[in-house]
This record gives sequence, structure tokens and C-alpha cells, in this order.
Amino acid sequence: MSEPTPNALVVREDSMAPAAVQARIAYAKSLAASSLLPDAYRERPANVLLAIEYGQALGIKPIAALNGINVIKGKPTMSADLMASVVRKAGHKLRIRQEGMSVHAQLVRADDPDFTYEVVWDEARGASAARGPSTRSRCSGLGRSPKSVGRARRIACTGSSTPPRR
Repeated sequence: MSEPTPNALVVREDSMAPAAVQARIAYAKSLAASSLLPDAYRERPANVLLAIEYGQALGIKPIAALNGINVIKGKPTMSADLMASVVRKAGHKLRIRQEGMSVHAQLVRADDPDFTYEVVWDEARGASAARGPSTRSRCSGLGRSPKSVGRARRIACTGSSTPPRR
């Protein structure tokens, strides 16, 4: 293994030095040319760069960011799978279970294991209820989408968010 040169330039991934920024732009351009990317990133190197930067801020590798950060109405948004991964990577516990037409998600923070935060998605009512301090306003619209309930149900029942093949 070679010793580092005393005057060598070290460029960190999060560096804003011109050389580092240009390297990230070139990387984003080459990734954007791939047909394997989600539509929001294909042929859009600026979107690719933003997703990579967003992911880096969360400690996520570029490919995970591109597959787990969705663009919704022009804004980068973490997918449910990526959010669950980030939560668990941080050492918190996330439990998801189904009871009839409802899906329950519980979060137990690593730094406060005595408190359990819970959100309930109820497909029959098309609404969610959150339990915990100041959660009603932050979670009021979480369960309104049948798609989100179906995704949560698939995770609860199978451990995967991918719909079964028919």
C-alpha cells in the first residue's frame, strides 16, 4: 500500500471545491444517460445531482438515493422503503402490522425506548390517526391514498413493498 503524498489534493465527496463539484456534475451526467433510472432522473442530470446530494446528506449511497427518492410535484421525497431503511439504520425500531382494514406503524426511538409513536392507516375511513405529542397535524393526510394503504399492507403482510405478481 502506498503512502499518501504530503502535498496531494484530497477531495471529499461533500467538498464544494470546483474540482469536486465538476466531478459530481460529470458523474450525474453519465448516470442520467442510463435507461435504468426512474423517469424523473432519466436524461435530467440536474435531478440526478440533487438526488445524490440529498442522499449524501442522509448518509445514503447514490444508487440507493436514485431508487429511493421520488420526485413528487417537483420535490424530492423519500419513498416509504427508504424512510424505513433510514429509520432502522439510525438504530430506531419500526414495526408495521395489519389488523383487518387498518395498518399500524410504530416507531420506537433509540434514544427514548419508553415512548412509542404510532400511526394508524384505516382504509375503510380513508384516514390516519397518529398517537404521540403534536402528531395530529403532521400526520393528518398520511392515510388518504389507497395506494399508500396498499403499500403499507404489503409491507406488513409480506415484508416487501413490491406487489405480488399475478
